Amino acid sequence: MSAKLHYLILCDGVTAVQGKKYLLGIFKTIFAGKFPCMHPECALAAEISCSEGEHSVSVHIVDSSGKDVLPPTPELKLKADGPFGIIDPVFQLRNLPLQKPGMYQFQLSMDGEVIGVRDFLVEKVNPPQP
Repeated sequence: MSAKLHYLILCDGVTAVQGKKYLLGIFKTIFAGKFPCMHPECALAAEISCSEGEHSVSVHIVDSSGKDVLPPTPELKLKADGPFGIIDPVFQLRNLPLQKPGMYQFQLSMDGEVIGVRDFLVEKVNPPQP
């Protein structure tokens, strides 16, 4: 069975309670008053169906020119069990450096192959004038 990505969501945080995941503050745009800047904290949540067994999952973040924002995340080793072979990794990202406004992209890889991408926009906003 090849991997199938069910969702890839950018949000403020993820909480798991009694087998349920709660995604808090889903967004697709980060606003900043100046550049370079740092986004203090966010999370990337995914759900993937795949063959049973252990799989390696990681995220690579690039800007609109394809330049690395950060080195790829360390690989998570996750085990898919049961008839559906579902894994649901969450990547906590702290102090995400953003050098310029524009389109950025999270690239989710499993076992060394990109299986999904999530674009997000970084936009400059001007402070309100008194």
